[in-house]
Amino acid sequence: MTRSKLIFPTVLAAGAVTLAIGFTNKAAEAQSLRLVANDYGYEVEGAPSAGPVEVELVNEGHELHHAQLIRLDEGKTLADLAQADLEHAPPSWAVMMGGPNAVEPGDSGSAYATLEAGNYAVICIIPSPDGKLHVMKGMASSFEVKPATGRRLREAPQAEVTIRLKDFAFDGPSQLHAGKHAIRVINDGPQNHEVVFVRLNEGKTAEDLFSWFRAGMVDAPPAHFVGGTVGLAPGGANTIVEDLSAGEYLLLCFLPNTAGHGEPHLAQGMILSMTVK
Repeated sequence: MTRSKLIFPTVLAAGAVTLAIGFTNKAAEAQSLRLVANDYGYEVEGAPSAGPVEVELVNEGHELHHAQLIRLDEGKTLADLAQADLEHAPPSWAVMMGGPNAVEPGDSGSAYATLEAGNYAVICIIPSPDGKLHVMKGMASSFEVKPATGRRLREAPQAEVTIRLKDFAFDGPSQLHAGKHAIRVINDGPQNHEVVFVRLNEGKTAEDLFSWFRAGMVDAPPAHFVGGTVGLAPGGANTIVEDLSAGEYLLLCFLPNTAGHGEPHLAQGMILSMTVK
């Protein structure tokens, strides 16, 4: 075989690889669900199908808001969920699927979740200064995830950090460098768990933050709420991308202890201090 005949199939193969790579990238379609929060409701934008979905929360309200995703068993509706005791524990037919955790007014956050086909609810269970949960003020909406279409969907970003949630602790880093981090959050515990990222104001402590909570969250907080992921059922996982500035952080879980008397998990020690430099 001559040199030209050797080169020709090599060039063809290289071209085929280039075309394949281009086709693969083009075929990986991103799915998104945009939730615009106000006081007290959501605007739901997007119609995802089963698979990986980026869930974006935009807070256009005047209070802290998050977006707790809940998968409803067949036959259950938002009306059924409204009758449940959400302050203590969701019913067995309502599965916590995570979602973007608390962000401040004017801010936004996102979480990547893998969603099955079915009916879903999104609720906010953060309390107002009057003590009532936002969901009790009507902050709930529903959406449908359609069956998978067979098209290739873009996966969540590759995580560089993993945080595991347990009864009652966070297994994660105590120090990170400032900047963007893709973080995989996995619930290894037998109870539902969440992770709230809180950056303390300079000179403030965890006790200052807890005093603010006890006082009804009326005055300006001694910290900034910068996301995380809301409640995940046992075995559940989300990927979040957090742009962390330098400072002292607390990772917290506020969900109730269903094996105890309903006290928040942070009262059982589910707190992690983290320094970002």
